[in-house]
Amino acid sequence: MTVKIGCCGLIFDRKTAEILCIECAKGRGLILPGGKFEPEKDNGFGETMIRELQEETGVIAKKMYPIFHALAPDGYYDYTFLISDWDESGIVEETSEGKVVWATRPQSQIFNPYYELMFIALQEHPQLLNDCFEREG
Repeated sequence: MTVKIGCCGLIFDRKTAEILCIECAKGRGLILPGGKFEPEKDNGFGETMIRELQEETGVIAKKMYPIFHALAPDGYYDYTFLISDWDESGIVEETSEGKVVWATRPQSQIFNPYYELMFIALQEHPQLLNDCFEREG
């Protein structure tokens, strides 16, 4: 059995309380930017997330922390990274994956219940989110 591994990045703008999402062109609603781990391209899951984030949004992750992993509804074992520092100077409006949007938490829950698990984990361990941002200075 082949294990499918996906990696995605959670960018949470603390000023606006919005999350960077992709309005999926394949009709899956709002999704976090990310994609499949490719061992021939990536030296690790973090590298996958950095590559996919830039391909799908134009955003470059500068600092990130693994925060969550679970078996997703699509059969992938997903690793989610909280991105605490990023460069959005190259952000794009749309790619073949879909439209790049900033969404509120309730909007993202409506379209993808998998994210609710992630938010529950962050609510139960709020210090994790604070620790990641406090490390920045």
